[in-house]
Amino acid sequence: MKSVFPCSCLVFLVGALALASACTATLDLGSTAAFAPDASKLTLPSDAATDACANCDAEADAFGNEGRHWRAVSVGAIEGNNAIWANSNRDIWAGGANGNTMHWDGKVWRVEASHALTVIYGMRGFAENDVWAVGSGPQGSVMHWGGSTWAMVACEATTPLRGVWGLATNDLWTVGDQGAIAHWDGTRWTRTASGTTRTLYAVAGSAQGQVWAVGARGVVLHRDAAAWTAARSGVTDDLYGVWASNPAEVWAVGFHGVRVRWDGAQWNTHTPSNLGQTDLYALSGSAASDLWAVGEWGTIQHWNGSSWFNILGTRTSMTIRSVTTADGEAWAAGAQEDAHLGEIVHY
Repeated sequence: MKSVFPCSCLVFLVGALALASACTATLDLGSTAAFAPDASKLTLPSDAATDACANCDAEADAFGNEGRHWRAVSVGAIEGNNAIWANSNRDIWAGGANGNTMHWDGKVWRVEASHALTVIYGMRGFAENDVWAVGSGPQGSVMHWGGSTWAMVACEATTPLRGVWGLATNDLWTVGDQGAIAHWDGTRWTRTASGTTRTLYAVAGSAQGQVWAVGARGVVLHRDAAAWTAARSGVTDDLYGVWASNPAEVWAVGFHGVRVRWDGAQWNTHTPSNLGQTDLYALSGSAASDLWAVGEWGTIQHWNGSSWFNILGTRTSMTIRSVTTADGEAWAAGAQEDAHLGEIVHY
């Protein structure tokens, strides 16, 4: 029997294939350190493409908020990314293996080789000429971008450092192996007693005197105005990421998708069974009702203030190690485990 294929369906399929192609295209850096990818690969799809997706239930669920969706950004063939930080959608840094960093100025991704750290685990900044990166290297664990070059900065914490967070250019915290914690006061990095020897993977806060650090085997530490003290997380799984919107709203995520939530009085386990047990490595958000969690196998999850849900169709299978938000947009970075190539996705 002769089958009939409506023209409207054909148009939709052609549009969907074109959109999928745009999402998966890559560019080769070649011998240059800077490149300007086609704008269509770095911005949201056209209104027509967005409307087409919104008319398909499966795609609407995958793309989420008003047709917007996560899509791959072409960054060339560099080593994997462990960290990403955005001051704005025109000032974004990513870093990872071999100590290499990349900067996005709104038009061009430029590779800025540091050669100071052998690996970068965390990044944080406050301006185009004031960015910090922590990790591990033969010369130390902390480096600073002053606007033109990366420079090593002495730190009393000499073990590998895994995370960095701060409120201002003279008030930053970094955490790392063997319970290391150090504070930057605008002049020097000073190691502070943590009370633990467990590896600390992440640090975040919402205000001065409201800072949290999380790490191996469910360790959670809280910093008040005077000292770091241990808190009961209620879990024994490793916690890899932490994020706070206010003193009574703090999330931590980790091994096998575990997540715990601070309500201002205690930590409570909050791990929905329908989201699976994928490891989650990082958190970032713009508000208590707008939070992203990322992890292995391209996992991206969103908290809308009342529930968590998986984002489908993220166009990547990489292990996502870091996520950042700015100007109503989100960026996540990681690497393909088999090829160790760095990737960035953008929402």
